[in-house]
Amino acid sequence: MLLKGRILGIGVWMIFLVSSTKTSDENHYQAINHETHLASHGHTEYSLCLPSKARSRIGVLILAHGGTPRWDALVVKVVEPLLSRVPVCIAFGMAFFDSSYILEGLRNLKQGGVTEIRVLPLFISSAGGVPRQMEYIFHRAEQPVARAVQRANFQAKLRYLSPIDGDLAIGKMLRDFALEKSENSQMEYVFLIGHGPITDEDDRVWHTQFSGWANQISAAGFAGVEVGTIRDDAPAEIRERAIQKIRSRMVEIQERYQIIVVPVLISSKDIQSKIQKELGELNYQMVEKVLVEHPDFAHWLRRKLHLSEPIRFLP
Repeated sequence: MLLKGRILGIGVWMIFLVSSTKTSDENHYQAINHETHLASHGHTEYSLCLPSKARSRIGVLILAHGGTPRWDALVVKVVEPLLSRVPVCIAFGMAFFDSSYILEGLRNLKQGGVTEIRVLPLFISSAGGVPRQMEYIFHRAEQPVARAVQRANFQAKLRYLSPIDGDLAIGKMLRDFALEKSENSQMEYVFLIGHGPITDEDDRVWHTQFSGWANQISAAGFAGVEVGTIRDDAPAEIRERAIQKIRSRMVEIQERYQIIVVPVLISSKDIQSKIQKELGELNYQMVEKVLVEHPDFAHWLRRKLHLSEPIRFLP
């Protein structure tokens, strides 16, 4: 597996995002120390263009949050099968203050001769700060979430796709994870738990999207399915309230049922560790896998990118 790429350093920034005039529990974005946030997630923003012999007129740019080296490597691994058909660059980062790593990925694809670039924001939901900042960069939103960074302006056709946003194919993968842990589904309760957004409004969107997946899992014969988010980047009081809500329900349910926790994560194990820490002494089983480790995820990527269609190749 090739893991070479140009690393773009990030300076020290303090991000002050707009607060709404609504009640305190509906504040949109609080001040976040960007350097601390990046350090806690253990990653740097950079573009990684993978070597491909494909002579396709179509190129792919995947926008991923990024994380630890393991987080990034798992994404690279699931993307590699695409290289037989199209050239691919992955932009790891949040672009709150610098979009140059994204623009570098676009330039590399265009210099390879592609005439159409398909951009996939690889996020659980479009309801959040990072996806909205990406939408600004690609002219899908008028205002940035943070800094008004440079936007994408290229001669090649840009086709901006949607994030996961409740896609039922992902629900099937989450159901498979739950069934792998299951011993007697009629006596088991499943909790779908995600990272979650900052604002209450966005959190309601996440819960609605998760509810569709909950229905799919429930249909497999489980006693019940609940959804929750830990809202890890929200102000402390909002985060604690979200976690306490999950814990309270689990305390009630564990009296009668065995609990299976299914983290809704793109990659790696960082958030799983946080979830386990917050759930503490509660009685449950935790699914160890993340979405990119499901055997159907690579197929989902091809479908999402419309790569099952015939592709025109360069002469």
